[in-house]
Amino acid sequence: MSHPITALMTIDFKKGRIRIHKESYRLIGSPRYVHFLVSVEKEAIAIRGVDKSIKQAGTVRLIPQLEADYDVHCTQFLNLLASTFPIFKETCTYRVAGTVHADERTIIFPVHTGQKYDPERIST
Repeated sequence: MSHPITALMTIDFKKGRIRIHKESYRLIGSPRYVHFLVSVEKEAIAIRGVDKSIKQAGTVRLIPQLEADYDVHCTQFLNLLASTFPIFKETCTYRVAGTVHADERTIIFPVHTGQKYDPERIST
């Protein structure tokens, strides 16, 4: 039995962006686009890799990069997350861990995995 593969994503309310880590992007097949999905019932956020844009479906085009993470600036979506899930505060940055479902090109991030994160702080 194989262990689940974990992926990371950063939700930065201060800068109005979601950062999809490059390894997470690769784990869902390096798609041309991603859909952002939210389940209030399951208290989860998901990203799904797709190869075509779907109108009215939270689709974001990603430009392939060799070394960088993918920053998606999406203030309205972040406002929705903050108002839907009380764990998130609009002045903080969070790192969330999710489970990869490679066959569905999806990563599911339970919101309870959100940990406050300070990208400005250098650990010693």
